[in-house]
Amino acid sequence: MISREWAVELVERRLLAEWESSGSAAYDEPFVIAHVKQHELCWYIVYNTWQFVETGDRTYALGGNAPYVVDGLDGSLHRVFPWMCEGFQWADQYHEKVRGEVPPRALDVEIGRLVELGRRAEALKAVCVAGDFGPVNAQRYVDAVAAGAEPDPGLLARLPRAELSRVKLVAQDLRFDSCGSGVAAGRPGPRPGGGSPGPRAAGSG
Repeated sequence: MISREWAVELVERRLLAEWESSGSAAYDEPFVIAHVKQHELCWYIVYNTWQFVETGDRTYALGGNAPYVVDGLDGSLHRVFPWMCEGFQWADQYHEKVRGEVPPRALDVEIGRLVELGRRAEALKAVCVAGDFGPVNAQRYVDAVAAGAEPDPGLLARLPRAELSRVKLVAQDLRFDSCGSGVAAGRPGPRPGGGSPGPRAAGSG
C-alpha cells in the first residue's frame, strides 16, 4: 500500500494542475484536501475549497465534486462518477473496471459457498441442474471452482448463456475516470508551477 502522504501529494498536484490550466478564473486558490480515508484498495480523497475546509461554512462548499481514489498498488489516480460512494459500495466495480479483475459467475459463487460449508453433494447437484453435466463433468467443474481455478472451456460450453453471466455486484453502474499514470516507477516529479503546498493544502485525516 502506498503511503498516505504519497497519495495526498498526488491529488494535491492534480488539483494545482487543474487550477492552473483553468486560468484560475473561478477561484483565487486551488482546491484543497478536505478528507482522506484509507480503504483496502486505495486512498479515498475528498477535496473542497479552502474556505469550506477551514470554516465549515456551506456557502463555500463545492457541489458534485467527485472524489479521487489513488490505487494502493500502483498509485494510479482515478475519479468516481457519479458521486454516490458512501460505504465504498463501488469497491466491486473498482476491482473489475480499474484493476481488470473479472467478477465471479453466480453459479461459481454458490458452488464455493456450498463447498465451504462441506455440502459438496449439493454443489454437484447445482452444477447438474445448471447445465448439461453428467457426474464426471460436474465433479470436474466443482473441483476447479473449489481450487479457485477457471473451469475448462469445454465445461463452460455445457452451461446455457444465462448461467455464464457474472455476478452484478453493484446496482448502480459507476464510471472511473483515469486521471494519471501510476507511481510504481518512482515518486512524483516536481509540482506543476514548482514549490510545495501551503498550510491550507495539508488536508485532514
